[in-house]
Amino acid sequence: MRPVEGLRRTNGLKRRAGALLVPLLLALPVLLWVSSWMAALWAEKSNLEKLQKEVQALRQGLAEFRATREELLRAEQKVGELESRLLPPEKFSLLFAHLEEACSLANLSLERLETTGAPTVTPDYAEWPLAVRVKGRVRDILRLSASLHAFPYLVRLQGMRIEAPGGTAEAGAEARLELSLFSPPLREVTAGE
Repeated sequence: MRPVEGLRRTNGLKRRAGALLVPLLLALPVLLWVSSWMAALWAEKSNLEKLQKEVQALRQGLAEFRATREELLRAEQKVGELESRLLPPEKFSLLFAHLEEACSLANLSLERLETTGAPTVTPDYAEWPLAVRVKGRVRDILRLSASLHAFPYLVRLQGMRIEAPGGTAEAGAEARLELSLFSPPLREVTAGE
């Protein structure tokens, strides 16, 4: 090979390398720009997945909140219903009227109605222990005790003692009913006076 030919060959290789190098140098910024966009898109995809998880957690929390709120509203409604059945102490005469009416409907005679102690006071209500003495047939006494739940206010039957003289239940038994009457808290009653 002649020296001139070697030079030509070397120049040809340089030209070919230069021809390849120019597009590579031009493509390099484009490749860097595309790779930076791909990295930004990847980061946005990660942020989007994170936000989607947060949205899902918030939706679940909202559903739990709504369920809890509905339970609270039902509980408040139930408490309101029960509070509406509390009998204020100044209206205890209603209890006597209802008991007298219930006794007459059950063919019983109301012998005595008395308080048996001081009221038990809680922040939500006051419980008044009462004792009722009635006379009549045993089945009528039982009918009276069953009708207490129909009273328009809260009354709890705590105990009942029936005495049948002579051993016969039809000969005029006497019963002592132990009741608890519920009223609003005493602090609210005294504040209204």
